[in-house]
Amino acid sequence: MANKEIPQDLLKQISTALESEKVDPYMRHQFSSLKDREDFNPTVHRVGFLARVSSENTKVNYVLSKIGTVFGIYAPWVSMPDFVNNSEVISMEASR
Repeated sequence: MANKEIPQDLLKQISTALESEKVDPYMRHQFSSLKDREDFNPTVHRVGFLARVSSENTKVNYVLSKIGTVFGIYAPWVSMPDFVNNSEVISMEASR
């Protein structure tokens, strides 16, 4: 049963963002496995992934490390729309 305190429109925004061609399908799978859990909170729970960006100088949040234009990210699920909508983010690959 889903956590009733999380607005359904927020979950929909995240789901919609994860449908982007930029996003590794495994990230969609991870989110779909978590979103209906009673203890899931997208503002708290995080996802690790690699983001390929257009420039080494690209500014994004939640960076753990970077090598050239590949950034290691550990971000809350709620931030996925921001990553997808950032024109400097080329792709997002799930950490496995």
